[in-house]
Amino acid sequence: MLYRNKKKIIIIVTIIAIALVAISAVVITFLYLKTDILKSEKQLFGEYIAKNFENMETITDFIINNEYNQNLQNKKYTNKSEIKVNYITDIGTSAENSNNDINKLKISIEGTNNPENQKKYQDIKLLKNEDKLLELELLKQANIYGIKFSDYFKQYILTENQNLREILQKAGYNEENLSKIPEQLEFKDEIRKIKFSDEEKEKLKDKYLKILDENISKDKFSKQTNQKLTINKNEITANSYTLSLSKEELNNLYIKILENIKQDEIILSKIEIIDQVLENVQEKQLKQQFIEKIEKTIENITKNNIGNETNRIIVYENNKNTIATRIQTSEYEINVNFLKNGEETYAKITYENMTADPEEQKSNSLELKINSTNMSIISVKKDKTGEKKLTIDNTIKIKNESKYENTILARYEYENEKIELNIQSNIEIVNNFEDEITLNDKNSLNIDELSDKNLQKVYNSVSKKMKSNIEKINNNIKVEDLKIVLNKIGISNSQNMIDEDVKVSQTERNRFNSQFEILQGQKLNTEKIINLIDTIKNNLINIEVVSGNEVKIELSRNSNNEKMTKKLTDFIENNRAKNYTYDVKIDYDEKTKLAKYIILTINVSK
Repeated sequence: MLYRNKKKIIIIVTIIAIALVAISAVVITFLYLKTDILKSEKQLFGEYIAKNFENMETITDFIINNEYNQNLQNKKYTNKSEIKVNYITDIGTSAENSNNDINKLKISIEGTNNPENQKKYQDIKLLKNEDKLLELELLKQANIYGIKFSDYFKQYILTENQNLREILQKAGYNEENLSKIPEQLEFKDEIRKIKFSDEEKEKLKDKYLKILDENISKDKFSKQTNQKLTINKNEITANSYTLSLSKEELNNLYIKILENIKQDEIILSKIEIIDQVLENVQEKQLKQQFIEKIEKTIENITKNNIGNETNRIIVYENNKNTIATRIQTSEYEINVNFLKNGEETYAKITYENMTADPEEQKSNSLELKINSTNMSIISVKKDKTGEKKLTIDNTIKIKNESKYENTILARYEYENEKIELNIQSNIEIVNNFEDEITLNDKNSLNIDELSDKNLQKVYNSVSKKMKSNIEKINNNIKVEDLKIVLNKIGISNSQNMIDEDVKVSQTERNRFNSQFEILQGQKLNTEKIINLIDTIKNNLINIEVVSGNEVKIELSRNSNNEKMTKKLTDFIENNRAKNYTYDVKIDYDEKTKLAKYIILTINVSK
């Protein structure tokens, strides 16, 4: 009996032991997968730094797949939009001015979208003070594209997407111009392929965490709890995981990662897709530029890879979410914040170089706030020239289940100037359109079916009418106003504003040159030269001392250089007491015939 009881006890104990082992295994597995208790500081650092990639994907997915875009998908709708620009100079001074031709312009767009027959239509008008300067009608039906110059043609000119370059070649465009035109105008399928699949994301994560694991020892990692952070005015308690390395160790890690990225098939395949989209548009493939940029970065790191300063990469975690990442070095600091609070997603990236030299100090920041009805982006750049701030605010108002109001306000601020772009759009989902355009032989002309000779006739006719319209626009708009705006926001380069191939109208040339020609003369006194500088300051871009008594002032109708203007003013003022007189003459650009230089000759009194 005793033996039998003993045997029974052994069986029970064994069952309990097996159960405990099983329970322990389940608990350990749960603790490892669902909590951070059993993971090393090194593992946790890698896990949470990798979540920055997931955070960025959260933002892009939200932008693409928001409620507004989802509601419009595969729906018939009409759109009415109005685009205005507001350009103001000398803000906050007595000379504040918004009186320019740019502010008198408006673009009106009305159109329809019908996914059932793959048809899109847009009527675009350029207006100045409500007077129409230009009207275009664009129509796309499946793979057919049409354009109608409404002011002087009654028919749509049609072509198939894939025939675009062939048609332009027949119309007389040379190979150089054609090389900049893409094969096709729509790339939706290709764009979708740029997104990383779940499998690709896992492969990338495993690959680069392995580099971290193989090249950094455990003693380089540390953990702190109950760290206080303020993100978007929210105070958060977080755990931090820190990787501490010398400058040389950190740079060696950078180099290993960059060497792998340079040959990473997953990353390079995405860039190749972009190259296919941009085929023949760019001189050098993006993939090649990407690799060359990495090689240049590696070269620069290698040249400057000496130092024992402690550098830190810190990752902050709250509720198993990465909310902040800090890269702190003696040369620069990078901060990345990410917070999802209720329905709002917030992200901010900042870069600041740590140099003590005021001339080299600079910082950049990009801040993003998104919710179901609003997206706000703020970009700020600071350097020795001042602060440049770009704000984009997109608000969607849902009036009812079929009507939306979409407002985009973009504002660029630099010193005492401001440029605003305001786009107001009203969208209405409809069951049917009142007057949907149907293409037929009467209202359209398919140029794919024309002979080369007839195609050339159509091209010549369109070209003649377009030149007439462009001349009309030039007479109503100061082109230099537009180019100044484009230059201010960085779209145009002030040093190359006048393209040699661009023809300048006589009206425009006369308008520009006359303001300088009146300034020419001999033995002009100091006061007249000061007045001259004040007149040309908005077009002065450079000064060159040719000889001891001759100065060449370079002009551009599109930009100015305040530093050079101040230098010239200071020079004239400093020599006021010497009673110098000055000779002024104009030199012209050989191709454009625009005033290019003012030659200032100093007559020294004896």
